[in-house]
Amino acid sequence: MAKDMVGESLNLQALQKSVLQLWKKDQLSAIELGKALITLRDAMKDAHGDFAKWFSEAGLDENRVYYCIREAEGKNKRLKKSLDPGANPSDGKHYWLTPPAMYEKLNAEFQFDFDPCPFPKPKDFDGLKAEWGQCNYVNPPFWTENGIGITAWIRKAIAEQQKGKTSVVVVPVYGWVLLALDAIGSSEVRNLGNVRWLATEDKRPGKGGPTPIACFILRGKNTKAVENRERRAA
Repeated sequence: MAKDMVGESLNLQALQKSVLQLWKKDQLSAIELGKALITLRDAMKDAHGDFAKWFSEAGLDENRVYYCIREAEGKNKRLKKSLDPGANPSDGKHYWLTPPAMYEKLNAEFQFDFDPCPFPKPKDFDGLKAEWGQCNYVNPPFWTENGIGITAWIRKAIAEQQKGKTSVVVVPVYGWVLLALDAIGSSEVRNLGNVRWLATEDKRPGKGGPTPIACFILRGKNTKAVENRERRAA
């Protein structure tokens, strides 16, 4: 019995190591990676392991993990309509721009000097790998693509915040979440309501989405904006 348990443990460790190696391969398809993740998930289930805890401790992005699993299971096609919760779901268009009036109002307050999600995107530009500016306007894609979703952009904004940089991240959030945040006095989250984004194809406003848009303000710890805010509050 003990020998069997040791063998299972070694097999599980080998599977985990294999998945981590596959995770680092840029050319690997989401379906192939998803199949490996499913094999490990099922093995850990049989061994009473905690799959979610393992990939979290291993530093694997949760959105990408479950995206790849859904791809391998063929579920993403059925979920496609729900992957863009904050856009205009019935317009048949895919890329959307910030309404000028909304941007100008935020820019007047924050004076942005960098946009990690520009349109059109320059060739070979990757906003998640680029060094951000001192004050960033971040309007990322609301859907998950190749396993990369909003979570990755929030993590990047947090990493830049630790460098003293401010980011204003505009993303969809359920209305009840905004109500709860307002109730506890979260002043760095603003409800922008139902934003009618502009289609890149013709610059016409869409119908708006089913989910309100929130503005998350991640202020750099050492920026002048923070110093001025604290000075005004004193």
